[in-house]
Amino acid sequence: MKHTLTPHDIALELADKYKGRTELNEANTRHQVIDAILHQVLAWPRSSVTCESYIHDEAVSHSLTILGVKDIDLFLQFDKLDRVKVRLERTRDFVNYLKREEEIERAHYNIDSSEVSFTTMLSKLFEQESERVLRSALRNYGPAPQAQPSEDDLWDDITTPPNGINPKTH
Repeated sequence: MKHTLTPHDIALELADKYKGRTELNEANTRHQVIDAILHQVLAWPRSSVTCESYIHDEAVSHSLTILGVKDIDLFLQFDKLDRVKVRLERTRDFVNYLKREEEIERAHYNIDSSEVSFTTMLSKLFEQESERVLRSALRNYGPAPQAQPSEDDLWDDITTPPNGINPKTH
C-alpha cells in the first residue's frame, strides 16, 4: 500500500533535500522549492498563481525602473529628502498609468462616463497627500540654512603674504 505524504511530510522532505545547497540559482529555486511549497504543501491551485505581471506601457515601465534605481542610489547616499521626491515622482507616474488604463477599460466596457472613476479620486488624494509628505520631508530632512559669510570671514584663513601686504587692511 502506497503511503500518501502529508503537506508537513513534503515540507520536511524539501528541507532535508535542499538544506545547505548553494548551487541553485533563482529560477531553479523557484521551480524546485518554492513551487513545491506553494502547490504541494500549501495546496494552492496552479490557476491561482500569477508568475509575473507587467506594465503595458513601455515608457512607464522604463520610468519606474529608472526611478527605482535612483531610489536605491539615494538610499545608499542617505539622501532622504531627494529619495522622498523620487518616490513621489515614481508613485505619480504609476497613478497616471493606472488612470490611462482605467480610461481604456471604461471605453472598452462602455462604462457610464458620469460615474466618477476610481483613479480620478486616487489622483486627487495622491496629490493632496504628496503635498503633505513633501512638506514633512522638507521640515524633517531639508537642508539646514547656511549663513552667508561676510567679506571679513573670507580672509580669516589667509595669512599675511610674504610681500608684507595685509589684505584686511589694504
